[in-house]
Amino acid sequence: MKFVVDEMFGNIMRWLRTLGYDTIYAQSLSLEKNDDSERDESDLIELCLNNHRILVTGDMTLIDSLESKFFKIMEETPEEYEKFGMAIPVEFGMITPCIFLRASKLMDGLKKIYQEFRINLLYDADNSRCSKCNSTIMKIKRKENYKDQIPEGVYNYQKEFWMCSNEECAQIYWKGRHIESIAEKLKNLRSI
Repeated sequence: MKFVVDEMFGNIMRWLRTLGYDTIYAQSLSLEKNDDSERDESDLIELCLNNHRILVTGDMTLIDSLESKFFKIMEETPEEYEKFGMAIPVEFGMITPCIFLRASKLMDGLKKIYQEFRINLLYDADNSRCSKCNSTIMKIKRKENYKDQIPEGVYNYQKEFWMCSNEECAQIYWKGRHIESIAEKLKNLRSI
């Protein structure tokens, strides 16, 4: 599954990337603006449908527009449904590739996405994506090569590091104490 997350849910975008989901942040897209300086929503819908991405938004008008176009596509080419990677087979009823979230707490939003699409809620650093740019991350084999890019205390304490594969970003990650908190929150969500 791949996602496009609306501007109001940047925290959910970061968590989906951390969980390994290819997630585009709508705010980072250079979509055309109309006369009212609003993003052209038809471009966002086309991005979702053409690239088989699930839209996460708090805009019901956007949901209605996407659903309308989605069902038209499904009438013409039902085989496209599988390309969205949703866990529910079409014979059990078609799920539209979008979800409406109210501006709410992060965990409530993730819970709703989990319940709707059965996303994987297990953290695995080797399968995560860069929370900044969405590129894949790679395990660093020799941390000595990056000593000047890692805080000294972290370098001395941590054994494993990962780096964003995008050379322009090159963000370095490690399993700090926050990972235990993330794992606990994900465990709680899985038990729902």
